[in-house]
Amino acid sequence: YPDIGPLSAIGELRQHKQWVCWDYVLRPGATKATKPPKSPHTGLGASHAKPSDWGTYEQAEACAKRRNFAGVGFVLSEDDDFTGIDLDKCRDPETKKLDLWAEDIVALGETYWEVSPSGTGLRAIVRGKIAKTVKCDTAHVEVYRSLRYLTITGQQIPDTPDDIRPAPLTLEWLMDRVEKFAPKEVDRHPIADPEQTVKQETALVGHHTQNDAGAHAWADAALGGVAADLASSDEGGRNHALNASAYRLGRMVARGWL
Repeated sequence: YPDIGPLSAIGELRQHKQWVCWDYVLRPGATKATKPPKSPHTGLGASHAKPSDWGTYEQAEACAKRRNFAGVGFVLSEDDDFTGIDLDKCRDPETKKLDLWAEDIVALGETYWEVSPSGTGLRAIVRGKIAKTVKCDTAHVEVYRSLRYLTITGQQIPDTPDDIRPAPLTLEWLMDRVEKFAPKEVDRHPIADPEQTVKQETALVGHHTQNDAGAHAWADAALGGVAADLASSDEGGRNHALNASAYRLGRMVARGWL
C-alpha cells in the first residue's frame, strides 16, 4: 500500500475522501480477471458514481488489509482537479523496460507516474481536468476525466516528479498517438476550463499556432523550469534529466513556441 510523504502525489490524493478497495475477480467464462472497486465501509461492491461508497485512504487501507484485498484505488470525481492516464501493455515486468513509445512519454517528465498492479502498464495523474474521457484500446491509451477509479500502487517510475503537475505535452503526445490509431476519438483541445491559471498551461494541448502569445509565455516559463530542474538534479541523474529536457524543449521549438 502506498506510504509516501504529504507533499507527494499520493500524499495529495490521501487528502481526498475518494478511496476504495479493489480485488481480482474472475467472471464465469472469462480468461482475464477484472478489478472491481469495493467499499471501504462494507467490503462489498462500490460505484465510482456514488460518494457514499468511498472513504478515506486510511479506511480503504484498513479494509483491504482486513479482507486481504489486492489493494486500494482513487476515484476520479467531477469535484477534483485530476485527470488519470493509463498506458497498457507497455512495460516488461521482468526487465522493467518500457516500450519506446511509452518511454518517450514518460521522458517528458511532466508529472507523477507509477507502475500498474500487473507490472505491464503505467499510470499517471495530471493536474487539470480533461474535457472528456478518451479510451483507445488499439493505442493502449486511456485518459479519464471522472466516473473511473484508478488502482494506486505507489510504485513510482524512477526520475519522474514526486507530485501531481499539469502535463500539456504529455497529453498532446497521447492525443497524437490516439489519432494515429483512431482519429475520430480525438479531441484536439481536451482540457476544460482554460480560464483557470493551472489549466491555462494544459489548454495548450493540440495548439500549433506560432503566433499565440499565451503559448510563448508558457513555453518561456517552462524553459525556466527546465533550467531550475537541471540545476538541482543529482550528478548521477543529470544525463537523464538533460535528455528528458531536450526532448520536451524540442517539441516546443518544433511548434514555434520557443
